[in-house]
Amino acid sequence: QGNLAVWLQSLNISINRPIYSSRAFNLSLNECGNVVLNKIAHETDVTTNTLQWEFANLGFACEGSWKAHVLFGPHESGSFSLKTKNVTVGATFQVHGAPD
Repeated sequence: QGNLAVWLQSLNISINRPIYSSRAFNLSLNECGNVVLNKIAHETDVTTNTLQWEFANLGFACEGSWKAHVLFGPHESGSFSLKTKNVTVGATFQVHGAPD
């Protein structure tokens, strides 16, 4: 986990995509990174064809920008940051058989 943990924490993913866009307001996500992950657990159940993962104590940070176009006024803009810490996320993947 040592080398993987260092690599995840140094990872910065450039996104540069709008999240929401209208004539009056634009919200963009620029970059996410600084990923911290303590544990990945997985379980396989062959009787139900199910794979499950749990990502424990997940943390990351994202940065973005916003612009507001005020009617008859100046355009406003700024930046925002989002940081999570100690989040646990689970995922389930179930394979269904092919029809007869």
